Amino acid sequence: LFYFDQPHLTMAGRQRALDVAREIVPRVLAEDARGMIVSSAKELATIVPLTSDRQKLLDGLTRLEKDRNQWSPYAALEENRVNDVLEVLDDPMGGVTQALSRARFFQSEESWEMRKAISRLSMVMGALADVDPPKAVFYFADTMRARPGGHYLSLFSDRAQKQETLGRFIEADASGGS
Repeated sequence: LFYFDQPHLTMAGRQRALDVAREIVPRVLAEDARGMIVSSAKELATIVPLTSDRQKLLDGLTRLEKDRNQWSPYAALEENRVNDVLEVLDDPMGGVTQALSRARFFQSEESWEMRKAISRLSMVMGALADVDPPKAVFYFADTMRARPGGHYLSLFSDRAQKQETLGRFIEADASGGS
């Protein structure tokens, strides 16, 4: 299985993944081996179904490379999200509370993207359960993180995060918990 997690691929990472896949296909598809290409972008797509035809897989990589529907701008827009948080922080009308709120939103969004990516990969791998061994998965992503979105909150000190959280609890308590 050659699996391309498009939201977690930068443009350079995507190109490198395609180049590496082109190198790997002839090496791992020996004799009766079969392979398939799946891409997870806006939607999950099987680019090449399970086949032992190396050329079909290589042609599929070329199609994938040219298919604009099988690309996601999510990783490329990360710098914009970080700058957005910093702009709110620098804005005299914004401040730490609003910037932290924005950072938490982006953290939550990235965490959701990761859960979606893992769910899709699990679904595809589950479909391979009936395929005879040996099996191998080549998963391509270059922005998947152990702590999704944690880098947004790392822009703030622990103290600032605790004060902002405490402030939200006090505010909620003062308004009757709603």
